[in-house]
Amino acid sequence: MYYKILNKIELNYDTTIMLGDLHGEFEAICRFVQDNDITNTLLVQVGDFGVGFDDFQNTMIRLNNLNKTLKERDCTVVAIRGNHDDPSWFNVSYDFSHLLFVPDYTVIKTQNRTFLVVGGAVSIDRKMRIGCDKDSVYKTYWSGESFVYNDEVLDEILKSDFDIDTVVTHSSPYYAYPYTDVNLKEWYEQDDSLHDDIKTEREGLNKLYDKLSTKYNIKEWYYGHYHDSQTTMYNDTKFVLLDMYRRFGDRGGWSYTIY
Repeated sequence: MYYKILNKIELNYDTTIMLGDLHGEFEAICRFVQDNDITNTLLVQVGDFGVGFDDFQNTMIRLNNLNKTLKERDCTVVAIRGNHDDPSWFNVSYDFSHLLFVPDYTVIKTQNRTFLVVGGAVSIDRKMRIGCDKDSVYKTYWSGESFVYNDEVLDEILKSDFDIDTVVTHSSPYYAYPYTDVNLKEWYEQDDSLHDDIKTEREGLNKLYDKLSTKYNIKEWYYGHYHDSQTTMYNDTKFVLLDMYRRFGDRGGWSYTIY
């Protein structure tokens, strides 16, 4: 099943938790909801869920286990596309009752919030990944990874009756941290077009914010990708960067940031 150009999902939740990059650590969500006794909650994950790297059958087993835990607790996870995700997972509807991989420009309405979610980002190490994939059974890079600014679907959203107050992306506009790309100089030296591609991506996210702001009061904007935790105020919008999940200690504990 392929989604329409504007996908709308209504979910009957009044509590939402935002989750950072997972990078395939699906079991961390199970541990998180169990250890914190979380029930009846929507969890929105900001990309780099980590689908596509492993054997498909094994991935489905692990995701079905996650879905079972979520169903028992009446929780739903909505995941958007990161650069470390196979984009095809976000164009097909899989048979999970409480786990949704949603396409770009999906509008999600809950009891008290309306989200616009748009995935995608440029991998700074893409050249290395492309080289490694030539000798590997499994892929680590997909050509459709980038954020895509879509004026047509934005016009459709602006004409709709949804009142969007929250945006979720994987990367961020220049309005939010990191404000420059100066720390990527070493990567730019290895990939001739990387600088221009990242500049196009982040300027596109600026355009996304600017266009949405012509109609909506965007209160919050969540993103991941940069493996850090920061909050930026720009105009009246709070931009929140969520850090990734990290395993620590011999007992397999987890370090993470949520919001």
